[in-house]
Amino acid sequence: MALACRQLHAACLAPALISELDVQIQGPRCVQRTQALLRFLMQHGQHAHSLRLHISLPEDSLEEHDDVASLVAACLTACAARQAQPGGGLRQLSITPDTPLRSTGCLPLLTALQQLSLEGRSSNLQLRLDGSWRQLTALQEAHLSGHPVCDGDGPCLPPSLTRLCIEGDLDWADDEDDKPPLDGRVSPFPCSRTA
Repeated sequence: MALACRQLHAACLAPALISELDVQIQGPRCVQRTQALLRFLMQHGQHAHSLRLHISLPEDSLEEHDDVASLVAACLTACAARQAQPGGGLRQLSITPDTPLRSTGCLPLLTALQQLSLEGRSSNLQLRLDGSWRQLTALQEAHLSGHPVCDGDGPCLPPSLTRLCIEGDLDWADDEDDKPPLDGRVSPFPCSRTA
């Protein structure tokens, strides 16, 4: 019986079975469940090529929001740390609107990323589109929503992008002269659009 359990455990962790992860965490104990996800990704993150995160906190546990948001960032960082393994690297990432996310600062670490979806996010999520996004040399599609924050002359996006949608509050400043030139940085992509 013990041998059969070990073989089943090994089969369940086969790279082919965990290459596409659709993680849904709802109800009580979201922090503990997200911690378990972090431990899993720290061990097996190199095999995850597609990750969809849907973490929905109960209304009565909103005080856990910051803890879960920090754990989500740690999960993405764990995937980035494991991408150096041969054949490793997250290629598709989708984070649903309910999933607590405080910052997009860890996203440029996912250098193998080809598709990114942060749809339906509220404008309180800051999308920091700085020079670190140029590290995403494989990124072809991005659907972002939130409040874009650009340093310098505007967003610095990788030239590999062929599809781009940015939704959210594009009210950069009250003074027209202070607005970063979005047209000059986003429009050159032949198949891109900003919403």
